[in-house]
Amino acid sequence: VAVEDAEIDALGDMLIELGAVSVAVEDARRGTPEETPMFHEPGAAGGVERWAGDGGAGKFWARCVVTAMFDAAVDVEAVVMMVGSEMNLRRTPSFRAQPVRDEDWVVKVQQSFRPICIGRACWVAFPWHDAPAAARDAGAVRVVLEPGMAFGTGEHATSKLVVAWLEQQRAAGVLAGARLLDYGAGSGILAIFALKLGAASAALVEIDSDALAASRVNAANNAVDASCAFFLPHEHESALDAAEHRVGVIIDKGNSGGGDGGGGGGYDITVANILAGPLRELAPTLAWHTRAGGHLALSGVLVSQAATLCDDYSAWFAMEHAAVDAGWALLTGVRRGTPAPSPFS
Repeated sequence: VAVEDAEIDALGDMLIELGAVSVAVEDARRGTPEETPMFHEPGAAGGVERWAGDGGAGKFWARCVVTAMFDAAVDVEAVVMMVGSEMNLRRTPSFRAQPVRDEDWVVKVQQSFRPICIGRACWVAFPWHDAPAAARDAGAVRVVLEPGMAFGTGEHATSKLVVAWLEQQRAAGVLAGARLLDYGAGSGILAIFALKLGAASAALVEIDSDALAASRVNAANNAVDASCAFFLPHEHESALDAAEHRVGVIIDKGNSGGGDGGGGGGYDITVANILAGPLRELAPTLAWHTRAGGHLALSGVLVSQAATLCDDYSAWFAMEHAAVDAGWALLTGVRRGTPAPSPFS
């Protein structure tokens, strides 16, 4: 059904009440030059920030296609006529109905995850696929992921940007032996690649316990779990506060940053692929955790958000708008000596 922005919420609710088992909304101009990217993310005070490629702020596109799935026995035409009547539309909405074949959805989902190359020589593979020959070359770095309840399969531009940056840090000699913090780790893809590219240890911090469990599995499957420590945010701060040590990941805050005028966390490299809103709030925390002279990479940021976010971090980092891919920006920085507020105060 094709409808206007203002009618979407009411239409979705009505379709569910009339027996739909799922409802999806897409840009009616999808696949055309007029297609508009639109992203939602948490905003301040529990609200929602909306970012549209044309600078608009509507909840949906100006014109949308709504797709609903019904049991085969449902009279779809009757449902559409009911919708038109209940919503007082001047004419019956245009629609088309087509059957959905029974499929082996496990196989279908697995087929959608194929080995991909991200960066110059970094490959993401999945357990049910044989790695292509290029991924088995001597110079290739391969990470095997079990897609699950965590963001980060390597396909999204935000992940690709950070992995390419990690390759650059290896080439520059920055990554070798580094202590890395992956904040908002998701599947663990960034930390795992960093370790395989030469980092000595990684702390993975994630607010979602299911995602954290997925990152543990992925680290073990890639034989880097002995170099990892996994934390919910409050656990990470508690571990630092108690000066606990784990494979060199957690650094005694008394020895790490207090003497150099920087932060207190002692990480050589901090990466965070989240969203602009949370990254804005995390600026003092990530600054505190990164040693003076340490490196930062932020992803999950739309190009339209990049300048403001650079400003948010510029008190503690010499920031750079480093790269862009498909409308997403990678922001990088080097930690200044400016003190950052401690997360323990």
